[in-house]
Amino acid sequence: MSKYLVTGGTGFLGSFIVKDLITNGHEPILLLRESSSISRIAELVDYCKLIRYGHISIEEHFKTEKPDVVIHTACNYGRKVDNISSIIEDNILYGIKVFEAGLKNGIKIFANTDSTLPKELNAYSLSKYQFKELLKIHSTEIKVLNFRLDHMYGENDDKNKFIYWFIDRCLNDKDLIELTDGSQKRDFIHVNDVSQAIFKVVQSDKHYVGFKNFDLGSGELISMKDFILLLSNIIEEVHGIDIKNRLGWGKLDLRENDFCSPMMDYSWMKDFTWKSNTLLEDALIKIVKEFK
Repeated sequence: MSKYLVTGGTGFLGSFIVKDLITNGHEPILLLRESSSISRIAELVDYCKLIRYGHISIEEHFKTEKPDVVIHTACNYGRKVDNISSIIEDNILYGIKVFEAGLKNGIKIFANTDSTLPKELNAYSLSKYQFKELLKIHSTEIKVLNFRLDHMYGENDDKNKFIYWFIDRCLNDKDLIELTDGSQKRDFIHVNDVSQAIFKVVQSDKHYVGFKNFDLGSGELISMKDFILLLSNIIEEVHGIDIKNRLGWGKLDLRENDFCSPMMDYSWMKDFTWKSNTLLEDALIKIVKEFK
């Protein structure tokens, strides 16, 4: 049985991946910062091996644990601190340290979570792009699986993400909510589907060496205007609050260098007989009902 090491295992996506690994009979190794909170996986810690790096190098941990597969989800979105050096440290240097340690100690697969955002958009998107390019160059000896995500969502996500921010604005103040014109399109995929897709591809018996990209989404694009109206209708049904007159369409400009619609290639889904199973409306109803 393969031995899995997960970075960012206490984060939003990482916690779902850890749960799926445990459900499928694995005891995942979680490579964590000394300061990482385990609140998202509190009920799972007895079924994992937690490693906090700091005093002992990442490479030493790899020598001891000898994982076969690395699933790399750790990242810095750049939302909490306006610090370019920390984004580079977290999204490029840390990832390279993990990748190098894996290469030196015989890993077979390195699975990376990537973004569809244009590299010119901000420091986060540029750092993710640069890390991906480094993986391409140095993936001549092992299988590197790169999963590009457009908009991942789900329950218990960070409160500064768009869906939770929007619900909070609807429920907890009465001011105008400034928005773009909503013309840009996105592919919303539930975090549970993301986790299960990554696990299925990683476990596949398809044999090859090198870098392979997987655009991971629901397979359907929806305009932000239609998405916001759907979410607004659900908020009205659940909480009895009509906020449509507070939607300030066109009050914000689109972000400079942002795209209007992601370029996604879903062809791999047929090859792996996988598709997203979570219905957007059902998932949003659950999120709104559980919002605190």
